[in-house]
Amino acid sequence: MKSFHLGKGFGVKITATPLVFVGIVFIWLGLTATGYFAFDISLGEAIFLGFVAMFLHYVLELIHSLGHVVVAKHVGYPMTEICFGVYGIYAQTIYPTDEPELDSSIHIRRALGGPIANLIVSLILFVIHPL
Repeated sequence: MKSFHLGKGFGVKITATPLVFVGIVFIWLGLTATGYFAFDISLGEAIFLGFVAMFLHYVLELIHSLGHVVVAKHVGYPMTEICFGVYGIYAQTIYPTDEPELDSSIHIRRALGGPIANLIVSLILFVIHPL
């Protein structure tokens, strides 16, 4: 599927497929409906908060992917692209097609970059606003 350019982050191309727009709509509608029906908030508030939550989903998906980017550069096997729109809601990290087969320890370190980025964001947010 053809993708369009969104920008660059840490030297990696960031793109999206048209399917990302389907994901945006479904996440927004789903979260709006959840807020309206499950939490009994007004429709206007549900629409606004659904949009905010959908936006935060994609921001956190980008941060997660950038965690993979940073670690991939650190281990010497960088990625080439982050593409939003996998199943409409996820980002895919893309590596060079000519990349050699990697030792499992390198692959594991690259894979852990995203969850570590999420953990760092969680800790920062907890320090800023504890429970």
